[in-house]
Amino acid sequence: MIRMKVMIVEDEALERMLLRRYLEAEADRYEVVMEASFALEALEYLDEHSVDIVITDINMPVMDGLTMAGRILAMAPNVQVVVTTGYNDFDHAQKAIKIGIADYLVKPVDAKDFSAILAQVRDKLLRRQGLGVTETDVARQIAERMPALRDAFLRRLVTRSMDEAFVRQSLILFQLELIGNWHQVAVAVLPKGDGDPARGLFSLFTVSNLVRGVVDGALVFPVEQNRVVMVVGREGESPYNFDALKRVLDAALDAPVALGVGSMAEGLDGLRRSYAEATRAANCHPFLGAQQTLYYQDLGTVERDPSVMDAVHEAMAELEQIDFYLRCGIDANVRSWVDRHFPEDAADLENTRVRAALAIAGLTGMQAENATRLRERLPQVLEMGSVSEVRDLLLTLMGEATSTLERIRVSTANRQVQAIMDYIQENLADPSLSLHDTSLRFFYNASYLSRIFKQNTGMSFREYVNKQRIEQARRMLDDPDAKAYEVGLRVGIEDPNYFSTLFKKYAGQTIKQYRARSDNG
Repeated sequence: MIRMKVMIVEDEALERMLLRRYLEAEADRYEVVMEASFALEALEYLDEHSVDIVITDINMPVMDGLTMAGRILAMAPNVQVVVTTGYNDFDHAQKAIKIGIADYLVKPVDAKDFSAILAQVRDKLLRRQGLGVTETDVARQIAERMPALRDAFLRRLVTRSMDEAFVRQSLILFQLELIGNWHQVAVAVLPKGDGDPARGLFSLFTVSNLVRGVVDGALVFPVEQNRVVMVVGREGESPYNFDALKRVLDAALDAPVALGVGSMAEGLDGLRRSYAEATRAANCHPFLGAQQTLYYQDLGTVERDPSVMDAVHEAMAELEQIDFYLRCGIDANVRSWVDRHFPEDAADLENTRVRAALAIAGLTGMQAENATRLRERLPQVLEMGSVSEVRDLLLTLMGEATSTLERIRVSTANRQVQAIMDYIQENLADPSLSLHDTSLRFFYNASYLSRIFKQNTGMSFREYVNKQRIEQARRMLDDPDAKAYEVGLRVGIEDPNYFSTLFKKYAGQTIKQYRARSDNG
């Protein structure tokens, strides 16, 4: 049976205990993951953890339960909030319903009423998870998934044969327009940078928006984590000049974007052919570089011998594999890749040297971070006197590449975390300072930011914020005229009781003890 994660927020210890016992009686359905005495304590927990249900008292000091519930629902709309109160009046109930509270209980809370309301809330959550879905739920899910469904349709449009009537209906459904009957496709391969997935998504978002702004009427969608497809439609067969667009993309990402362009073609069959050509051209960027736009018709041998490009595509797949291993620092897989492609018992030294040179040249185009070093060592591979020497050189180069990428990854993470730490220091007085808002400001996924922050500081985001607030508060409390509650407000902690609790936790003594010690010192 699925267990729902529940948080209890109640400033009265006896009330918390009663609610916990009610929940423990149905331990197969509910798990109490947090008990908070203050609204701020609850919000801080939710900033870094997820729950399904929050049960909160309305009447709490400093920040009441309804204000807290509003913040919770703004942060996590799917959380179900149930409020309890000793005030049996219409105004509270009306306000609770208005902000989206799941239900409302009047104290003293009856066990049967409590169980019945939680059962309703639980059923609602299960429906959202797909267990007993209603028509309204289906409509909501479709609306939420519309962007993903649109991108899936566009990927099919450029890769598969589809009935024209179905295409027209789908274009209307997704509010898209395929201009004209002549189409030209370009594929942009974005630089991988330091491998940060959040930055990769930001690059995709940036490129997609730029293309829509620069190329009027273009259909733009991702096909992979670092590839964006753009379809340009025209009434006539004159091709689009993508060179200006490439310069804009290069400038926006501060790195060359590999841009492969197919030929202008007529109809849906022509559209698919143009996409295939653009993909083949883009796949050549490790060998031909990403400094210029790669037009399919300029690749020479391709038209005469398509098998050449098939071989390039196969080589690209292998290079992308080793590039992935190097960026992830998986040494065992790197050695396995070298063993598979350059076995020690290979008989043809010349063939081995040429293939090794091609592999290094390909990686030079894929890894801007190591391009200079790889390019400098490239001539050496053709001078190696044995297969063993070729293997040793490859393993040395790949070891150096892994080390460089790791240093960049660590350095980048350190810079990013330092920027976030600076931001925290500048905003300690802001009570709303949170992991959620900080992640949005720095274009991160909150879970990813939480992970790298702890890796670099040894503590969670919330622990660091609280520690810095108390450190600042200690300095302020050295002023004998400073009132404790005012100091709490100045460091972003609105609830004086919670300020006292945090101070004792991080300073190791109460505010009174700290001041007495300072006076005696």
